[in-house]
Amino acid sequence: MNNIPVISVVLAVYNGQKYLKPSIESVLAQSYGDFEFIIVNDASTDSTLNIINSYDDPRIIIHNNNENAGQTASLNVGLRIARGKYIARTDAGDISMPDRFLKQIRFLDEHSDIDILGTAAFQYDMAGKFCGNVFMPNRPSTILQRIFFACPVIHISVMMRLDRILELGGYNESYRILADYGLWAKALQNGFRFWNLEDILAGYLLTPDSFGYSHGRGRSVQEAASIITEIALNLTGVKLTPDEAENIYRFFVFGPQDLDKNQSDKVEMLFESILIKLDIPQRDIDYLLMRSYAKKLLYKDVLIKSLTRYRGLVSAHLHDDLSRYIKTVTNSKTQAIGLSIPSFK
Repeated sequence: MNNIPVISVVLAVYNGQKYLKPSIESVLAQSYGDFEFIIVNDASTDSTLNIINSYDDPRIIIHNNNENAGQTASLNVGLRIARGKYIARTDAGDISMPDRFLKQIRFLDEHSDIDILGTAAFQYDMAGKFCGNVFMPNRPSTILQRIFFACPVIHISVMMRLDRILELGGYNESYRILADYGLWAKALQNGFRFWNLEDILAGYLLTPDSFGYSHGRGRSVQEAASIITEIALNLTGVKLTPDEAENIYRFFVFGPQDLDKNQSDKVEMLFESILIKLDIPQRDIDYLLMRSYAKKLLYKDVLIKSLTRYRGLVSAHLHDDLSRYIKTVTNSKTQAIGLSIPSFK
């Protein structure tokens, strides 16, 4: 192994004794071994540090924060320590499949234009029950749409070029919950290119406290509104009010039913005008809005809206979604049978 590793794996943890072991072991078991494993212990008060110290592997680098700084600040500590060409992310409770690093590094070495590379992932719960697969988009227009309400990559699956991430200044520490969303938004505004492998190479735990499980209302909505305001201004010149940005986020993340009808109609018109400024095809816009309304037909005219948007949309979008659904169902059966998922109960 070279003195300077190719990959720096960064894990920030606070009181993670219950979830930590499977995450560490899945990294140490990678088929590609030229990495350093930076674990930032954020002043844990449980047995987290003892668990980390129990692994006798020279690739593990431990940094102990003197006081609890939060995950975002701890991730930036990891970035400052890192020496690798690439940064890979994982968290306590999340696991990496054995060939994850190998497949990602091969792709990045062959595609110098890609800055941030994610993968598909599976979800599981505290009992070790497989909950489903998540596939992410690669079409530029889809990513541009999603950045106004969702991440274009799964954070714990990413491998990134360290020099490019440092150009951005790392994670914005004012975002304590949606630091990854903030980073992707800033990267997109600076012309970074994203890609997602269709291979299911990571798994993440759903808990009652996780954003994916609870939707993370409260502070995360405020952080998202701030990020969306910045995106709209920098990419389109549109100045959103905090309420407008928040309503866009709520519309797509929680569904149109989270707003009253007047707010919902305003969001639709506003968001459509923003996407038109980004040269997003009208068919793509119609399809996105149709899917959002189809989540829950709550209002008396929602069905009419959906059908109106649907007209003329029998296109590659529908074919792609159908193909992805079939793949998800097939892979769900495979994963459920063939994957050993940890239980934390």
